[in-house]
Amino acid sequence: MKFFISLIPAALVLIVLFSSPALAQETDEIDALVEELQQDPNDADKQALLGVLYLNSGDYQKSVAPLQQALTLKPDRARVHFYLGLAYGALGSHQKKLEEFKESIRLDPEYSPAHFKMGVALASGLRHQEAVIHFNKALSLSPHHSKTRYFLALSLYQSHRYMEAIPHLEAAIDLRPNLAEAHHLLTLCYIKLERFKKSVDPLKTFIRLKASGDLGVLRNHSASLK
Repeated sequence: MKFFISLIPAALVLIVLFSSPALAQETDEIDALVEELQQDPNDADKQALLGVLYLNSGDYQKSVAPLQQALTLKPDRARVHFYLGLAYGALGSHQKKLEEFKESIRLDPEYSPAHFKMGVALASGLRHQEAVIHFNKALSLSPHHSKTRYFLALSLYQSHRYMEAIPHLEAAIDLRPNLAEAHHLLTLCYIKLERFKKSVDPLKTFIRLKASGDLGVLRNHSASLK
């Protein structure tokens, strides 16, 4: 996709992007909500919706204020805390992101996306043991989510729990056979366990899934997991 877009004149790309019916509809919704909130800024539902629309449109900075206002009006809304955490994460505010995900989970312990995103946030800070707890909870709530399986396996791998990671990788591959990174991580688990013959098939599959056996991708992925 990037290759083809690079051949299209920049002006034409902008016309195509900004003439998208979905984007135009979202912009209209935002404009309408902004106008309505000028009349009644204390509508928590509309403030939350405006924040989510800004978030979905990629305008993360603008998403923060209406989400904060929604929580000022109704502080016990787990999903609004979750979306505010996503906005802070997109803006690079790691600690604020963790705080919002934590509050979302406190208010609704059964909200799977908050556990998943908390796990990802903790893992990105190399807090893999804590991440495993949240990934396991997310998995108990959404057992068919392949990304949860993969990220759980990744944190287990980083915690040197290679044997525990394997069944989650196999499950992730059953759910998404083309998830190349899962095949590669499975290869590395077998190598760490010195089960070299078992590592051959997932390695072959990983190389097949990456364009013409792109070993540069293989090297980069391996380096990131050392």
